[in-house]
Amino acid sequence: MDAFAARRVGDEREDLVVGLAVLCHDLGKPKTTKSENGRITSKDHSSVGEGLTRTFLSLMTGEVSLTDEIIPLVSTHLAPIQLFKAGAGDAAVRRLARRVGRIDRLVRVAHADMLGRPPLQVDTFEAGDWLTERARSLEIEDHAPKPIVMGRHLIQLGLKPGAHFGPILEACFNAQIEGEFDTLEAGIAYADPHIRRSERGEVIATT
Repeated sequence: MDAFAARRVGDEREDLVVGLAVLCHDLGKPKTTKSENGRITSKDHSSVGEGLTRTFLSLMTGEVSLTDEIIPLVSTHLAPIQLFKAGAGDAAVRRLARRVGRIDRLVRVAHADMLGRPPLQVDTFEAGDWLTERARSLEIEDHAPKPIVMGRHLIQLGLKPGAHFGPILEACFNAQIEGEFDTLEAGIAYADPHIRRSERGEVIATT
């Protein structure tokens, strides 16, 4: 927490979200820490910590939206280092941004986590700098990716709104995240065969 406190940005909401995420990020460790072959491990502590964080925050605040902003930061706080070590591509960064919502917040949480581990480390965070630059280049540093193909585009193509829109739009968004298209024109072209399948009553795969 000291590392976080020393790096507050002065925005009350931002510091509240990030500060609570830093406070809660290792709540899953007591349940997952064990000794294996002489090494102390805490496998899956991030995912285990999700439920514990939600319970803890429910005792502190009834603001569900605040809790919903914090939970993804807790469950993905190891992702910056993991993606950096793996040399992850753009699709992985987009998937992370879609899940966490704010890469910039996640980097702050992960940096505070790193600085809180002994031995004391220098005040640099190569993985965080790498992820920030990647997210910035993809224009998703401070927000989740936004769908290019939307319901109104399907209506413009002559489709009537209905339950069939969901699978088509989900398939398009997943393809966008994976880098299969990055313009509306290409997105419409991608959607076309899914629209045809929907018109024939076929099930549309969304992944």
